[in-house]
Amino acid sequence: MGAYSASKFALEAFAESYHYQLYSLGIDTVILQPGAHATPVASNSLSPSEADRGAGYGSVAAQIEQAVANFRAFFANAAPSPQAVVDAVSAVLAMPPSTRLLRIPIATSGIEEINDVCAEMQMADGRAVAPHCAATTSP
Repeated sequence: MGAYSASKFALEAFAESYHYQLYSLGIDTVILQPGAHATPVASNSLSPSEADRGAGYGSVAAQIEQAVANFRAFFANAAPSPQAVVDAVSAVLAMPPSTRLLRIPIATSGIEEINDVCAEMQMADGRAVAPHCAATTSP
């Protein structure tokens, strides 16, 4: 799970750095956050080849096993409409330049309050004045 999360954050950090570096040149960088979608990421994740080695870690091994099981279940059951992503891309492309938010959540699934605060902060820093897109792009 660590490599999965690190790779996702690396791409997000890269896009964010471009946002700040290229903004003054009139180039927008947007991070669309589609949330969880059913993908083979869970079924493709590896398990240790020596399952009994975890016994040496005591209760931590059980916590890791539960976290991996939760991760796999989360992605196996996530089934929002891919159309929401298409609609979000279309909405971003239709926005005038320099009005696009840095982060646009698509399927918020219970984190609306955090997304609203993030959007408010993005607009307050003067980088974007576009309305928050989550309400118009969620299924």
